[in-house]
Formats: sequence, structure tokens, C-alpha cells
Amino acid sequence: MGFFMKEKNLKVLLTVVIVILILLIVGLVGYNLLKNTMTMSKIEKNLDNLNIGSNYSYTMINVTTGNEGKYKDDLSVGQYYVDEGKFYARINTYGNDGNNTAIAYKDSTDDIILYDDGENKSYKINGESNSEIDMEINPTDLKAFSQEILSRIKDNVDNIVEETKNGKECYVITTKEFNKYWVEKDTGIVISYIENNNSFDLNYSIGNVTDNDFVKPNTDEYIQENN
Repeated sequence: MGFFMKEKNLKVLLTVVIVILILLIVGLVGYNLLKNTMTMSKIEKNLDNLNIGSNYSYTMINVTTGNEGKYKDDLSVGQYYVDEGKFYARINTYGNDGNNTAIAYKDSTDDIILYDDGENKSYKINGESNSEIDMEINPTDLKAFSQEILSRIKDNVDNIVEETKNGKECYVITTKEFNKYWVEKDTGIVISYIENNNSFDLNYSIGNVTDNDFVKPNTDEYIQENN
């Protein structure tokens, strides 16, 4: 009789322990979900309230890593200067297919894009193209850029922690796909991410652009393309 009572008590105790563990796990999951939701709301609010203005510069470094030999490795370094109607950009791309340089210049009268793939040099004046490099050269709205990323990942957030990156206090957002995003705490700007086969770093400055940053490129050694 005593043996069966002990066995019954052990089963009851085991059931209680399991229930407590389940409640703890559910509580932790719920807490983490609530914390992530509140943090994402705070980030979005900071970004909504951010005023970058029309005078800013930034450098973007993007690396595309090969996947089992199917894709080439590329390193792209872009420098951009923006001031109202004026714009200057220089992008250097280094990869298995060779090195390329693209320069864009725009003011109230001129709109010039130059290409140099190491073998051929060409340029376009006041022309538009659907080519990938032309789209990369166009100035980026840093606020809209970050808003698009945050909107895309907000339903897949797995964890958010705090970390310093490049001297800036950041939220580090990890998604369920194991992608990582570093977001400035004060502004909501995405300054870095690792996403699938891509890594990205952004360094920007607001209100520092002067007329000296806009130098109209010389096209003497370039052949003009038909628009």
C-alpha cells in the first residue's frame, strides 16, 4: 500500500513539475514576444521622427558571397554626396568578373553617368537606363531605406539584444531565418546587416556636404552612349 502511495505521489509531483515548466516556457516566450514588439515599435517611432534633411553623405559597403561556387564574390564600395538638387556618387565594384567603376554627377543643368569596366569607358548625358548599376547609383533616402527593411522583417523577429557597433549603440535584431540587423538606437537607421549571402555596412553623416564635394567629371577619355 505504501509503495503505491509513493508511486502516486511521485506521478503527481512529476505532473506538477511539468506544468510549472510549461508555464515558465510559455511565460518566457510571451515576455520575449512582448519585448520584441515594444522594441520594434520604439525603433519605428524614432525613425518616423527622424529628420535627415536634404544635405547628407554616406558610404555603403556591400559584399555578396558565393554559394557553393554558383555565384561570384563581389565587393561594392559606394560613396555618395547629396545636397538638394545636387548629387555625386562613385561606386567601385571588385569581383571575379573584374573591377568596375561608375560615377554619377547631377546638378541643375547636368546629369552624367560614367562607366569604366577596365576595358571600355563610356558615359551618358541626361539619360535614363534600367541597368542595375544605374539604379545603384541613384541617391538613397536613408530613412525610407531603413523603413523598408524594418517593415520587411518585423513579423519574423526572433530576438533583440543591445550591442555597440562602429562606436554606435545599436539594437541587434535576429530573425527566424538567422539574418541579423544592427539598428541605431537613437535614430532607427539600419547601419549594418547580414542577410542570406549578403553583408552590408553603412556609414553616414548629416549636414556635412559642401560645394567642394561636387566635382563635374571629365569625359574626355570616355565614349558617349546613345540614350
